[in-house]
Amino acid sequence: MRRGYSKTLFPNLKTLKWWSTPRRPLPHVQLVLSPTIRTLIASFSGSPSSASGLTYLPQYCPHIESLRLYLSDEISIVKAEKVLRSLQEIRSLDFTIHDDITESSPACLNGLLNRVSVLPQLETFCVASLPQRVSLIAMPEANTRRFPALKQLTVDSRASCSNFLRTFELENLEHLDITFSPFIVPPDNNTQLMQTVEQVISHSSLKVLHLTYRYSVQVTLESISPAFAFRSLEEFCLYSGPVGVALDDTAIEQLAKAWPDLTELRLLGSIPLTSQSTATPVLPTLQALTYLAQYCPKLETLSIELDAKDPAPIQKRIREGQKFCNTHMKQ
Repeated sequence: MRRGYSKTLFPNLKTLKWWSTPRRPLPHVQLVLSPTIRTLIASFSGSPSSASGLTYLPQYCPHIESLRLYLSDEISIVKAEKVLRSLQEIRSLDFTIHDDITESSPACLNGLLNRVSVLPQLETFCVASLPQRVSLIAMPEANTRRFPALKQLTVDSRASCSNFLRTFELENLEHLDITFSPFIVPPDNNTQLMQTVEQVISHSSLKVLHLTYRYSVQVTLESISPAFAFRSLEEFCLYSGPVGVALDDTAIEQLAKAWPDLTELRLLGSIPLTSQSTATPVLPTLQALTYLAQYCPKLETLSIELDAKDPAPIQKRIREGQKFCNTHMKQ
């Protein structure tokens, strides 16, 4: 029974967005919960009464498939861990956790991550905050490996992303999205993190790789070259911050040769400067386009900044009668 109410107010509800704070608690939230709900976005913070709404989910929403939680205190993290024990149909999970909790309650957060790791159908996991050290906790329901169905991971490098990847042996990922954030203590060196990615994830499984840099580091060939081991990659997107992308024609040629199955390539960022800090940008030329056309015949979407002043590379290939036209390009 729903504490005196025989049924939900919205028996056909599929998606619910629910914000609960100490000043605006939702004491009767169970009235809008329904077994038909498949997607839930909720925020809990500040008090036991605010986080108590989480406890209703297993009883009233047992078939949730997509869950996004904003957790800002230890109480809500503990309750979330307990609730996930009963929500076994979740396929997509997104956690936003306050940075203070990451530092003050690492054991609590580690317990939550371990609980997530045994969800049998979880395919997509997004987490912005990780404790500096992640360790395995024995759980009776754990399979031979953690995250048994996980295909897509979105993670922020502000904590030890390398440690997370190694601890849970996420070798079968198909989609990896990493954001390199500022104010990392201690920082995850971007090249070292990419080396970990190359060592942990199966070279044949990864299809999509997105890298976002939000602090002042120039993205070079050395930064991304460990990812060249993923020969089956189909989508590579690189978004750089204040300094930019420093990939010349040689780098683009190596990239194109490493990923012949690419269908989408995006290299976006500020105009990078030379090491002398002049106004001369370090950009690939039209020669880079010939490499992409030659070595990436499946390419459909391309976003790249070029120095197109000299048409000689393309004119030369036209004169020589070389076929390099890509017939798959859509964007």
